[in-house]
Amino acid sequence: MNILTFCLLLMAPMFTAVQLSKLGYVSPMAFACFLAVYVVIYHPTIMGLRLLGKGVITKSDFAKTYIPFWNWKHYGAAFS
Repeated sequence: MNILTFCLLLMAPMFTAVQLSKLGYVSPMAFACFLAVYVVIYHPTIMGLRLLGKGVITKSDFAKTYIPFWNWKHYGAAFS
């Protein structure tokens, strides 16, 4: 996965949700639920797959990507 694909995968869902919310198609409660799913499940999964693909973490470390702030130590590797 190249850096452009990675960034698009991270930003596109949030951009879409914000735009739908601004246009009034999504209620504040639905937006909050989406945001929770994005932060707790989606972002760590995409970040973990990126780090796994680059060989920065092992398969056994993939589950650790769901620990809050664990990915910060690999931030530079993920976005390079």
